[in-house]
Amino acid sequence: MERGTRRTSDSSAALAEFHPEQYCKPGEITVHEVMDMKRAFDMIDEDSSGTIDVEELQGAATALGIPMDAENIQVLLGTKRLTFNMFFDRMTAKLTPEDNVDNIMHIFELFDTVKGFDAHHGSANDHCVIARKIQ
Repeated sequence: MERGTRRTSDSSAALAEFHPEQYCKPGEITVHEVMDMKRAFDMIDEDSSGTIDVEELQGAATALGIPMDAENIQVLLGTKRLTFNMFFDRMTAKLTPEDNVDNIMHIFELFDTVKGFDAHHGSANDHCVIARKIQ
């Protein structure tokens, strides 16, 4: 069996066992949005280990055409592997009263660095990469 075929099968099985309801927030995050995040996570998690490592993050950034050097990856992951729970937390993080104008402007600059990125139509991977950069 080819790797791509097995990967699709592995991903389908993982999604079938995944229960998005525990991540939903009424009025904020729907089952559909949680499933989109899970699919994005699974696409980045190339080895189906349940975590995203440095190489997988670099691969996703490269595939999206986003230059990511070792320093950026270190900031995003450190020496950790990113679990879905960590990924979800980063994807759904909100601004706090402590966030200042400089931080908010930096977020807008990150969106501008994704060539052709449209916040309303950008892919889940685009959103993931940007979310990790602002953590």
